[in-house]
Amino acid sequence: MLRLGASILAPLRTRLDESPKQQPSPLFSSLNGPQWEAPPPENYARDALMEVMRRATEAFKEAAGEQERLQELQDVLRIMTEAPEAKDVFRELDGFLGIVNMLSNLRYYPRPDDATPRPGQTFINNKNNLSPFSDSLRMVFMVLCEAMKNHPANAYEFETLVGYDVFRHTLEALMAFDSRTISEVFGYLLCLATENFALVDCFHNDVSAPGSSTSDGTGSEISTLDSDALSLHNPAAVLCILELQASLASAPITAVTLKLIERMVYVNHLNQALLNQAGLCKLLSRELRSSRLSVHDTISAQRTLRRVQEMGWNFDEAEEIFKTLVLQNETEPVSFSLNSEVLECVKGAMRTAGIWPRFISFGGGSVGKSGMELRNARSRGRTFPSALGYTFMAWVYVERLPTHGSAELFLLRAHSTAPYRLLCSLQLLPSGQLSHTTSSTREPIMIQPLPEVANGFSSSPTFPLHRWVNVILIHHPRSTSNVRIFLDGALFALYTSPYPKASPPPATYFIGNDCVTERRSTSSSTSGSSASAREVNTSSGLWYLASAHLILDGLPNEIPRLVYTLGPHYHGNFLGTLAGFLTYQSATSLNIKISQTMGIDHGLVMMNALNNGFVKEENLVFSLSPLGVCEAPVGVGARMIMNMASRKRKEERAVLVGNVNVLSLGSLEAAVWRLGGAVLLLELIALADNERDLAHGIAILDSSIGTSWHNSEDMERIHGYDVLMSTLRRKITLINLQTFHLLFKLLGIDYSDPEGSTIINAVAYRTIALDFAFWSQVSPILGKLHLSHFQTVLQISRFKVFNAKSRFNKFGAVKRILFVLQTKMYSDELVEDLIDALMCIIRYNFSTDATIKPIVSYLAANLESAGTEPDWISLPSAVPSNPVTPIEQSDSTRRAERVLDGLIALLHNEVYMTKFKASVPTARVCTLLLGSRPRPVVTAQILHLAGMILRDDPDFGRKLDAAHFFSLLKSVVPQSWDITVYIAAFDLLLGRSTASVRSPTPAVPTVSCPQILPAIFATLEAALMEIVHRKGLFDAISNSSPSSYADTLAEELIDLHSNSPSFKKVFQAKPLAGQFINLYRLFIHQVTESSELRSRLARTVENMTHLALIVALHSGVDPQQKEELMGVIRITQQEQSAELVLPDLEVPEPRKPVKPTRKPSLFLPANISLDPRPLLSQRSLSYTVDRTSSWRQTIVAAERRRLRKGHQDQKKLQPLNLNGPNQPLTQHIQGSLSTNDVGPPIMQSEPQSFGEVKDVVSLNLDDDQRWGEESAEDKHRRVRHELEPGDVIEDVQTVTPGLLIVGKTHLYMLEGLVQDDEHGIMDARDAPKDILSVPGTLIDLTKNQRAQRWPLGYVSAFTKRTYLFRDVGLEMYFKDSRSILVVFSSKLSRQSTLAKFDIAKMQGLNVMSPILSATRTPLISRVGESLSTALQGYDEMLAAQRRWQSREISNDYTSDRLDLSAPETYRNLTKPIGALTEAKRSAAEMRYLNLEQVDEPPFHYGTHFSSSMIVSHFLIRLSPFSHYFKVLQGGDWDLPDRLFTDIKRAWDSASQDSRGDVRELIGEFYTCPEFLVNLSRLDFGVQTGSEERIDSVKLPPWAKEQT
Repeated sequence: MLRLGASILAPLRTRLDESPKQQPSPLFSSLNGPQWEAPPPENYARDALMEVMRRATEAFKEAAGEQERLQELQDVLRIMTEAPEAKDVFRELDGFLGIVNMLSNLRYYPRPDDATPRPGQTFINNKNNLSPFSDSLRMVFMVLCEAMKNHPANAYEFETLVGYDVFRHTLEALMAFDSRTISEVFGYLLCLATENFALVDCFHNDVSAPGSSTSDGTGSEISTLDSDALSLHNPAAVLCILELQASLASAPITAVTLKLIERMVYVNHLNQALLNQAGLCKLLSRELRSSRLSVHDTISAQRTLRRVQEMGWNFDEAEEIFKTLVLQNETEPVSFSLNSEVLECVKGAMRTAGIWPRFISFGGGSVGKSGMELRNARSRGRTFPSALGYTFMAWVYVERLPTHGSAELFLLRAHSTAPYRLLCSLQLLPSGQLSHTTSSTREPIMIQPLPEVANGFSSSPTFPLHRWVNVILIHHPRSTSNVRIFLDGALFALYTSPYPKASPPPATYFIGNDCVTERRSTSSSTSGSSASAREVNTSSGLWYLASAHLILDGLPNEIPRLVYTLGPHYHGNFLGTLAGFLTYQSATSLNIKISQTMGIDHGLVMMNALNNGFVKEENLVFSLSPLGVCEAPVGVGARMIMNMASRKRKEERAVLVGNVNVLSLGSLEAAVWRLGGAVLLLELIALADNERDLAHGIAILDSSIGTSWHNSEDMERIHGYDVLMSTLRRKITLINLQTFHLLFKLLGIDYSDPEGSTIINAVAYRTIALDFAFWSQVSPILGKLHLSHFQTVLQISRFKVFNAKSRFNKFGAVKRILFVLQTKMYSDELVEDLIDALMCIIRYNFSTDATIKPIVSYLAANLESAGTEPDWISLPSAVPSNPVTPIEQSDSTRRAERVLDGLIALLHNEVYMTKFKASVPTARVCTLLLGSRPRPVVTAQILHLAGMILRDDPDFGRKLDAAHFFSLLKSVVPQSWDITVYIAAFDLLLGRSTASVRSPTPAVPTVSCPQILPAIFATLEAALMEIVHRKGLFDAISNSSPSSYADTLAEELIDLHSNSPSFKKVFQAKPLAGQFINLYRLFIHQVTESSELRSRLARTVENMTHLALIVALHSGVDPQQKEELMGVIRITQQEQSAELVLPDLEVPEPRKPVKPTRKPSLFLPANISLDPRPLLSQRSLSYTVDRTSSWRQTIVAAERRRLRKGHQDQKKLQPLNLNGPNQPLTQHIQGSLSTNDVGPPIMQSEPQSFGEVKDVVSLNLDDDQRWGEESAEDKHRRVRHELEPGDVIEDVQTVTPGLLIVGKTHLYMLEGLVQDDEHGIMDARDAPKDILSVPGTLIDLTKNQRAQRWPLGYVSAFTKRTYLFRDVGLEMYFKDSRSILVVFSSKLSRQSTLAKFDIAKMQGLNVMSPILSATRTPLISRVGESLSTALQGYDEMLAAQRRWQSREISNDYTSDRLDLSAPETYRNLTKPIGALTEAKRSAAEMRYLNLEQVDEPPFHYGTHFSSSMIVSHFLIRLSPFSHYFKVLQGGDWDLPDRLFTDIKRAWDSASQDSRGDVRELIGEFYTCPEFLVNLSRLDFGVQTGSEERIDSVKLPPWAKEQT
């Protein structure tokens, strides 16, 4: 009987074998080798089932009655369950159409004995109690579910052949016939969606059961459902429920439906993605826009929508929501506003955007094997693994581990094809532990994490769950420690494993879920035991794959960090440049990692990988990602993934086996980029009219550019941050604390986590955070918070070193704050915060060019207290609200003093002092900052500075002497003396170590800097004279009396002389002793002449006499000076013998003067060097003051230029006006939205280099001039925003019509700007007249000025031109047939610009001669092209062109043939055009002589050989010269007889007419023949003599006219 059945079914077997169907995967009994079981010759049982299926399907389709159909469907279901292969027969025989047909004819009829039936109430337990309708409905859905279960071909067939829309409409008609079927149909749709028929009563029970309602109005049974029971397999069925309930269901059904869907989306992320991809968001949005939902239903739908949108956005959905985002004002059609509710929705969606990439899901059900299998991959003939090692990389997200111990998640399994041999595998066990198996290991290796990273992921060595994890396995062929496992770029495990034996191609690679029990059971039993094996694996794991790569090379250890930084959204092959795929956050993270943990060599490896990639194409075995999803053969469905390793290997495709889903979801940030990119985001902010909308707009901008490198590139490409600040200036009243936090979050500064703050977006930080003009206008609270952020990023942050070194070195923040300090931007209450911010930046960015030199220049320009007001600044200071108006001189001085205090406090640190001394000439800086009229605080601080340097460098005193510092001190110290100067002076004298607080004087003070004593004596003398004359000098600087100063100084000097041997020795220097003698003699002389002074100044006289006496009694004083001093003392004793009480000292008798010795003293300390000449002379002081003043003026001039340019930088940007593919949002609402097309990746600007200046004393004026100069980078910053990203300025020239800039990649023409004599950029309106004096040119400054740019490769050619007979023009031709003529100020300037053109980068750009360039001008028409071809076709014509260029030939206008060999053809070029004939020469000479005789300026010719009238005369037929001619003639043509009508006539007039016609030919005679033809058919009138109408110009006879 079986043999007979086999022969009968043979044709059917052939048909089934040839039909496309799923082939069972190879079955394995163990990991270490195959055990194939050969199928029997004929599987008669299977053939019989196929025949039964065919007959049952045909019978089902042909059955007439409902019971007959039901019986046949039961047979179909039984066969599908026993033999899944029979599902192909059901599909091929159009079983799905039969299912829909049965549904369309099905009607609900209640049982006679059940007046109020409950459909499905006892369905499962007692089949006999079911109505025929319920029985049929159940069987239809069970067959439909089983037919599509684990069968992608059938699922694809049902979706394309029948479609869920037809299926839904069929069910809708069924339920419309009797509403009592709604709950039952909805229940079966839920069963179809989940492949779980235990859920059939969900809708009925939740709606009908009494007391089952929860607080929100929905049923309680839904909340108790198991999560696995709600795992989706056919998500389109859920959408059918949602759409059907909108038209048929009641409110309770609607509530249950929405609650059930909400429960589903929280089961797992796969449900979220499946529903999102099926289109749930669109349906929910439609429901929310309707008014039929209750409050609870609305809340549930909103939660569900937000949850589903976390997985991604469809482009059409994103376009629709952005269209509804903008509201048009009904009264003002051109006015728009934002829909605040929709904007908040978009903001919430943006917050989660970018988390989920496209991915492939594996598992999620009770099936065994599910994954993708790349079969028979040949890898270009290379063996796997290779001799270089191999690397496997994958981005995975594990949602749930398998619940059965035999199930495993294979991240990779590779085996040879013929014969089978396992090569390697990396699997995740149910315990959560990774294991690694190779062909050389008998047992799997359990991977144990390194001790230092074991706690980095969990408390046990398990794999991280519920997040995306980057897994990299690198296996080297060496013997020890040859396997490295990286998780998220960090080394996770390091161990030794035998290297697998290589196998020749082909090989098979598997990624997904598999069950060890199933493989073993199938190897030892027949196919009929497969059901028991499936029962063992009750629940497989659920995980997702974003991308997977297998490389035949062991990659370096630095690469995993780069791969992790690129993120799961990257689906490329790592072949080209990778820098463009980094977001701001990822790029910063990578930079920090390189700077913290990697050395120079590692950093070079990383940079090379970023720029050039790190994978060779021939080493890439496979690259699998959702981007490779492709259509499979007909009947199989879209269930294949193309191997993207090489374009030439597209035939290699991975087959998807089992429960696998490909989720290619779009992202909202990608949709934003397609809809308009940065322009769209900026328009949202521009349309915001309240604080809430503005904050939401900035939050959307932050999320969009933070997760999408497309949007971040676009933001930089259009200079979006400048536009953003321009918009915010107009909305500055809307800036609140929330907006402030969002703006700085965009920069990387998170106030909720200040320790993690990092400047991730350097471009935005420079534009936003350093815009002090903007932040000075916000509320004081926000202003303080803005200034405090410097402390956050430079002191509090864990990454402060990175922020300081890698960011602030490039910002120029110090210069910006110094500019702000010189303006009225900030109120007095915020100035201290501003200076604190400056000190914070200086502390962490103390470099030469960025900090030290700008600080010193600022102090030198602002510390001088006296002088005129800053009327030199050409700013609009008359406007009170102008934030950049310069402040008063007194305020500027006080601010500079505060900065000086901070700088001196910082220099107490040895590190900063060393850097300071290496950067500037410290001795001269001390003299410079001291100035000629310092305030006491400045004098004290400069003395502290000199003392600190002297303590470290004893030789510094000599440098101060050379810089005339001490000479200047003697002049300025008396003017600025107070208690602080007093302390600082004696600290410097005695070398005290504390500058801010006076140190206690040691028991034996030691003089360290005796050079300060002349200044102290000068102060003492000034105080004494003040006492005598009462000039009020000291009253102006202190509240203390002059006598107290004098007494204090005298007593201090007496104490020093008594306690310090080194102080006694300083008087051995005759100049110093002589200074003291002079001041003492002068004082005593003034006192002795007045009795009133003797009585009032008794104590002062006593102190001074005491000091003089102890000085005179010291043995080291010069004998002659001692005698002089004793003589004054005796006079004092004689004059005041009654009042003066001298100390008990013996006054020696006078003796004969002793000749002073020139031998130097042997008692002076080694570090004391006193000039034997007078310490101060008027000439030396004048030189010092003049020299310092000259240097200061140089620096002040530089500071003035900086202030002017700072004012220009603060000019408000123009409103948003961007052209190109990005259209404003207000245009999007009118129709379709354009697709953004961005340019190449934007590169960061090159880092600055800082040089160091040695500390040398120089009095060269050139040094002073260079000190105040700025670098070229600063001079061009005015136009730097106009440059293309990454471009560098090579040359800048002022031309007509503006500023010509030659960059490395582009050419720019900026109208309305010029370059001044100092190479700075300024507005043409503000420029001096001499800058604009290009002869014969005129710039219209009233019209809108354009900014044009062209890539250098877009320039096809250029040629030198003459302009108004000056060889200063340059014409450039572009590939779009346009050209531009620029006029330079000189020939040298033009040559300089030409030298900057890089020929290699301009793609064949060449300099052309005027004749050859003429053939490429856009004015050549058919006539012109023919003429130019004729001219270039003959050698003699080309020779004639060259001879004409050298002014060697003329023209013959009478012959029929132009004979170039005839001498009479050529013009006599030894004579000008006005003297070619004797008559013309005689007329010119006579005219000259006649004018001389009447004392008038003589001339030969009364007209020029070229003028605007002559040019218009020749070009009268060519627009716009036709118009110009009329204007010059008063609005009409000239007389017809005087128009240009004949070339011969024009030549005769110029060469022979003696009436003064000396015109020459214009260039168009050789470049543009169109001007000879009256193409516009202008009416010039009729000639008088011939009555001939004037039309085109008559040509010479040899020029054959063309028709």
